[in-house]
Parts: sequence; C-alpha cells; structure tokens
Amino acid sequence: MYNITKFESVGVLRTFVQIPRDNQAGRFNYRLGKRTENMDQEVEKSNKLYVGNLPYNVDDQPFRDEQLKAIFAEAGEVSEATVITERETGRSKGFGFVTYADEATATKALEELNGKEIGGRELRISYARPMREREDR
Repeated sequence: MYNITKFESVGVLRTFVQIPRDNQAGRFNYRLGKRTENMDQEVEKSNKLYVGNLPYNVDDQPFRDEQLKAIFAEAGEVSEATVITERETGRSKGFGFVTYADEATATKALEELNGKEIGGRELRISYARPMREREDR
C-alpha cells in the first residue's frame, strides 16, 4: 500500500523531510528519499549525446533507431543511434542516444537540434553521462 502526499511547494517539502538547502554533496532524490551524488557535476563534452523527449510514435508507427539516425544525420555522419525501448512491449521509453565520430560534430548537433520539434515534442539534448554502476535489483 502506498501513501501519496501532495505538497504545496518544495519549501514545504523541505520542511517536512528536513532537506538541507545546500546542494554541495548532490541533489535530493525525492522518490528515493536520499541525496544522490555527482548530479551537480558538469558533464564533459563527448561524441555521444543523450536525446530526451522523443515521440513514442510517428505516423502511428513506433519511433525507431533509423528515424533517430536520419534526424541527427542533418548535423553530420552518425556512427550509432539507439532508441531505448521497453523489454516486454518494444515501445520507446521516450529517450535514446546518438554517437558521432567526433566531439565537434556532436556539439554542432546539440546546438542545432536541441529544442527541435519531432512528432509534436521538443527534443531535449545533452552530452551523455557515463553509465553508473547499479546495485542488483
């Protein structure tokens, strides 16, 4: 059984949960109820981009890797494009990754395509962060 509480503002939530106001050690993850490390560190530039807010469907067809690659090919040659999907259904989770041969092309793509509308949604693009080790579930 879950208990859901709605708070008027983050300030009220901070009072209730007693969250420190400084973000020096990381951000507070409200879902997990703990601070997460390394969230405030700047992400280094790389040739791999994170692409968020992807459409789930385009023209009643699932959004696929080839479509993502075609969109990002406008900025330069794409080495790899991957739309992350759910295991059971194969449906897009709404984000993916695009890899270019070099960092300069990735930067160009980020600047040109961030905010571009695809399937009624504005793309949110940033440099991809390295994967973190996860505890076994």
